[in-house]
Amino acid sequence: MLFMCVSAVLLVAVVLLSVVNVVLRVAFNAPVRGAIEYVQYGVMLVAALMLSRTSFVDKHIHITIITDKLKPKARGILLAFGRLVSAAFFGIMAYYYFNGIPDAFKTLRATDVLNIPYYYIYLFMGLGFAMGALMFLLQCFQYIQAGFSKNGAVADIPGGDGKLPHEDDPT
Repeated sequence: MLFMCVSAVLLVAVVLLSVVNVVLRVAFNAPVRGAIEYVQYGVMLVAALMLSRTSFVDKHIHITIITDKLKPKARGILLAFGRLVSAAFFGIMAYYYFNGIPDAFKTLRATDVLNIPYYYIYLFMGLGFAMGALMFLLQCFQYIQAGFSKNGAVADIPGGDGKLPHEDDPT
């Protein structure tokens, strides 16, 4: 819930800043100093926070053309594999960002206009991707458990209605 609230406030702030920047630029030829950097890094932070939260509540878009035709066991295994690939991708991205922190800290590289140190950006993006990797890994284990349950259905996943986790909510 905290990620959602922080992201919502940040997104509203980014939108308002963009509007104010355009109005000031057009009306007074005086744009907000650093507006582009605020918007860029604000959107990056929103994405980092919400990707992991969306994974946690399993609200990603699911295209089920193939998986709907599979038996529950095969469906669970295929979806577990997809979550494992996603966890690996997010893990690689987290590693990339965390790996950049020491160099950014040593060189004290910063953004051009606002002089925001890059190590903060690397840290927040790395944390966002690491949380996403953990969420995908957790879902992978849930799908494996569901795929190998005694009756081959997904009764062992919370809800116990024979549906996979993303099928619990029609939205």
